[in-house]
Amino acid sequence: MILDAYQLAGKPQQQVLEGVDVRLAERLINEVLAQWSSANITIFFNATIVFDAGTNSDTYIIGSSYSALEDNEVLVNKNPFNTIRSAFFRLSNLDYPIKYLEPKQFDGIPLKRIGGYPQYYTYEVQQDYTIVRFYPFPQYGMVMKLKGKQKLSDVTLFETNVPIPKYAFLPLKYCLANELINSTGGNPQPNFYNDLNKHMARLMRSNKQDVTYEYNLPFKPVGKRVSVGRR
Repeated sequence: MILDAYQLAGKPQQQVLEGVDVRLAERLINEVLAQWSSANITIFFNATIVFDAGTNSDTYIIGSSYSALEDNEVLVNKNPFNTIRSAFFRLSNLDYPIKYLEPKQFDGIPLKRIGGYPQYYTYEVQQDYTIVRFYPFPQYGMVMKLKGKQKLSDVTLFETNVPIPKYAFLPLKYCLANELINSTGGNPQPNFYNDLNKHMARLMRSNKQDVTYEYNLPFKPVGKRVSVGRR
């Protein structure tokens, strides 16, 4: 997309072939997304993570920004959630729902360090990570599933491989090209601005659609803590 945007902006072919300024393009994409957010254009996608609870932990930190982990906490890579809508544990290839409790209700459970089949979960979404807790904590090796929603942002674009929805791809590419023209100059292709307006009009009509994306997170034990890769 970035290479196409440079070409739309009318950059000389030799400059494009020699290499584009990816960091500049990423910064400009962030600015475009901020402009869209100000205009109430928010693209949400459905996110599912599936992981093997392999550490007898009751607390899972989903995200790359976090404070020091305690011994019973687990780090689960990047944060895909703006909100979590449901949680399950898997047994004999069947997914069993776990009841949600508000954090204050969950904190009222007297004994949390009990293992077994999770009956309750709670979560707290921070800016860069989400904390999820279970009671009882999942048995060793139990497969867990979380479903929720997230909005398209610079985090989901550049720290994960979430595909940009088709209805947003062309508007984003043209908006990036427009920002490149404004910041570095260029000689845009004929009808560029007409096409830009046309794609933005389509984006506005498609603004309420969702995109579904699934994360599969296999655990890789490292001592008492766990880092998670993504397939």
